[in-house]
Amino acid sequence: MASNKIASYYDIKLNVLEFSGLSSSQKCARNAFLLISTLMEFSESSAIALGIHAGTDYKDYSPLFIQKKQPIFDIYSGGKVQVSAPFLSWSKAEIWNYCKIKTHILN
Repeated sequence: MASNKIASYYDIKLNVLEFSGLSSSQKCARNAFLLISTLMEFSESSAIALGIHAGTDYKDYSPLFIQKKQPIFDIYSGGKVQVSAPFLSWSKAEIWNYCKIKTHILN
C-alpha cells in the first residue's frame, strides 16, 4: 500500500481505518464520518490530513468543512490534533502530477 511506503519514508506512524457498506447517499458525508471516527484513534499530538480537493460540489470538500471540524478536535484533544487538507485548492490533475514527482523521488 502506498501509504505504508510514505509513512515508512517519513518515519511516521500510520493508522488505517477501513469502512465499507456505505450507500451512495452516505458517501456525500464520508469525510465527516471519517473525521469523527478518528476521534477514538489519537492518543498524542498528531495531524490528520484529508485528501480532499477542488472541483467537487460535496460539502465535505470545502474550506468551511475544515474550519468547522477543527474546533471539535480542539475540544476532544485539547488542541493536540490538527485537521488539514493540503490539496484543498488543487485539482485532481495537479495532485496526480505532484504525486508522480514524489513517487519518483521515493523510488
